Amino acid sequence: MMIEFGVAARPAPGETLSGDDFLVELTDEATLVAVVDGLGHGPEAADASNSAVEYLREHAVQPLVPLVEGCHRALRKTRGVVLAIARLEEAGRALSWLGVGNVEARVFRSGRDWGQSDTLLMRGGVVGYQIPALRPRSLGLELGDLLVMATDGIQNDYPSALKPTQTVQASADCVLADYGIDSDDALVLVSRLIEDSS
Repeated sequence: MMIEFGVAARPAPGETLSGDDFLVELTDEATLVAVVDGLGHGPEAADASNSAVEYLREHAVQPLVPLVEGCHRALRKTRGVVLAIARLEEAGRALSWLGVGNVEARVFRSGRDWGQSDTLLMRGGVVGYQIPALRPRSLGLELGDLLVMATDGIQNDYPSALKPTQTVQASADCVLADYGIDSDDALVLVSRLIEDSS
């Protein structure tokens, strides 16, 4: 199995840099996916989110809890971030995820169960300032399932913008266009489990 993804993002009005960032990192046996939102917006928020993504990329093989704890220590001198992070293993069929702060992540089921979703339980905190006890949750994935991660610049009633026949990039573009909040940075990442054609 393989993961395809699409991302759509824009900075807050009047800003040239976005405090929202993302990561899709393939390691030997897993894919790490994350959405990161630097507190506020502008250059300091962008610096925090970029630093978080750089740390996550460099340490992507670590288990989720020590990975986020290490990121927390690395961001002590920044504004801090909130994030959602997921690791897809066993050829994408097993997902473990956790979140800190107000970034959203959902898995939307394909096939007959289209429209049903599992939502990541987010725990309050700021990576780089104060984090809660980290407890990853695991669930299984099926071919065609969507993993959608969005910052708080996306209204949470976006699921109606998702269609099972859309490409992941079209889904991300529609969510941003129809549900992006005009007063904040906004980013949405859409991933789908697909057959490996090789």
